[in-house]
Amino acid sequence: MNPGTFEIIKRGLSIEVVGNLIDRYGWSEDHAIDEFMRSKVYEGLQNEETKVWHLSPAHLTELFADEIEGNLVWPEVVR
Repeated sequence: MNPGTFEIIKRGLSIEVVGNLIDRYGWSEDHAIDEFMRSKVYEGLQNEETKVWHLSPAHLTELFADEIEGNLVWPEVVR
């Protein structure tokens, strides 16, 4: 995939996930961004080869929630 296209997809997904985290946890935008950017989910999203970018923002939000609860299990698409 074109690097520019991949960057646009990553940014769009990240923006939506951060919005979901704000709604779900009542966090400030800065706190949600910080938490998400330190997560394994975000780390996976940064690598095109993991295919994490194929997942919906809702699915990524659920994976993040699983991660902070200590129960992160990657779906088959990213293994």
